[in-house]
Amino acid sequence: MTPKHYIVASDGSTPVYTINNVIERNPFTAIDVPQEVEITNLRSQGAVTISGGLAPYDIQIRFLIKGTDYADVMTQIASLRSAVLVKTNYYLKYDKTLTNNQSLESIKVRVKSIDVDGTRHITRFAFATITLRALAW
Repeated sequence: MTPKHYIVASDGSTPVYTINNVIERNPFTAIDVPQEVEITNLRSQGAVTISGGLAPYDIQIRFLIKGTDYADVMTQIASLRSAVLVKTNYYLKYDKTLTNNQSLESIKVRVKSIDVDGTRHITRFAFATITLRALAW
């Protein structure tokens, strides 16, 4: 079992969605060493390089959506997709430990994609993966 994860609105306090039943996630660590961050523009030639910046990185959280029946699972999937919008800025907050839900870490993220699979063959649960882009607000 992993700690709960919370998608919070860009104001930092309004809860949007709670991610329960997390199966796996990649580490939430940025490369702490300042890097050369390159910003390109499609209309111009070349790029601007910013020394000492932190590069953005992806966070993937795979979790289980459980329901009492197929209709309940589909309702929860629709609720996830309507609450958490792709290409929108949020905060990802997560419990530091399994026992202390008052000790939260927070990361600024932008939702890249929400993928759901497994609903065709299984009636009471589905697997979902949410991909977030950290440091890309």
